[in-house]
Amino acid sequence: MISRIRLARGALRFMCSSDKQTQQREVMEYDVLVVGGGVAGLSTAIKIKQLSAEYDRPLTVCVI
Repeated sequence: MISRIRLARGALRFMCSSDKQTQQREVMEYDVLVVGGGVAGLSTAIKIKQLSAEYDRPLTVCVI
């Protein structure tokens, strides 16, 4: 069974100390976030993509 994980939606806003104007940052959405790009992290990402294809449920995966 694959559980879907969603990151927060919407653009992040922050105040720039030099000009005090609100700026927007680009936001990228993923279904799964894997922290760690070692053997275990990459294996996990590959397995998640394989399972998503097997169950015909496309998921986006990000490895950090």
